[in-house]
Parts: sequence; structure tokens; C-alpha cells
Amino acid sequence: MRHRVAERFAAQPDRILILSTDSGLCRILKSELEHHVSCPIQTSHPDRLPTDPALAAGALVVCLLGAASVLRPVLPKRCPLISLAISNVDQPLEHIRSMREPSLIALVSVSKLFLQRARGVLAPLLGSKHSLEEYLLENKNRLQLETFDLVLCDSVAFHQVKAREVFRYQLVSEESVAKIRAELTNVKVVPTILAEALRAASR
Repeated sequence: MRHRVAERFAAQPDRILILSTDSGLCRILKSELEHHVSCPIQTSHPDRLPTDPALAAGALVVCLLGAASVLRPVLPKRCPLISLAISNVDQPLEHIRSMREPSLIALVSVSKLFLQRARGVLAPLLGSKHSLEEYLLENKNRLQLETFDLVLCDSVAFHQVKAREVFRYQLVSEESVAKIRAELTNVKVVPTILAEALRAASR
């Protein structure tokens, strides 16, 4: 009984591990989640998992939707894994649709993957009417983009951009944040469960 309860306690996550092949994306996810949880947050490339089994031990692993099927086989058997859904993109898309005049739009991010996926979403709206330029931020220098009519950026790049109109896109959806907080909240009740179970087993 003591062994089973202790095993359950050991399996509870006490930190978050963000796994992605894109280091910039890891920065974005970590920055956004830090506003919602108080536990330590680590980031890593998934290629480390096969050679470092302890990497995910005691962690709640999070990844973008679609990566879970690749990660699950190389994670510890009982390791919790949450696939993050991204936030709704309707607001910036509607804004672009409402732009009557030919406009110059900038896409700014610290992540190559963010730029790639955002480009695919925006492309059908641009046509020959609007022009799009992309900026990958690889340092902390401030980016002056006052000549652009609209700048779309991730939540990390937002703090480095100066422009007339900037839209800050929050990548992680509220539903995903709720799932993570619920998973971590379970940790708080485990010590009580453990204590009660051990007392019962000793009677």
C-alpha cells in the first residue's frame, strides 16, 4: 500500500517541460505560461529525450497540438502530456479584411515556426492588394516599424516592436491554460492523500 501511494505521489508533476524543435517557440510558450503558473518552467529539444530519460521525470510535458503522437513513445509511461491548442485568430484576420486601401503589413516573431504558420494563414487575405514583410528577431534590439500600416507579432516580440498599430497575438488558448492549471492543481491534494493512505496502511 505504501509503495503504491508513494509511486502515485512521485508521478505528480511539480514543473512544466516545454518540448519543441523551435527554440523561439519555446520562448513564446514559456513567456506566456509564466503569467499563469508559479511552478518552474523548463524548455528543451525533443531529441534529448532518448538519451536523457530523466529530463521529463516529475514534469508536466506540454507541446503544440500535433506533436504529441511523436513525443508519447519516447516519454516515461506515466508522464502527463498536454497538447496546446492555439488561440483564435479571427480578430487579426477580420482587421486585415477591413483594410480598404493597399497596406504594408509586418509579421514579427522570435520563432521561425510561428512566422511560417502565420504566413500560411495570412496569405489568402493578402492577394495582390497588401504586401507582407517578415522579421525574425534573434536579439533584444528594438525594431522600428513605423512605416507599416499594421504589425502582427507574438507575445515576446511585442515588447521589441515600435509601430503605429501593433497586434499582439497570444499563442496559447485559454482552454489550454485551464488544462495545465488543473493538472498542476492536482499536485496540491496529493500530499493529503498520501498522508491519509499511509495512516490507514499503518493501522
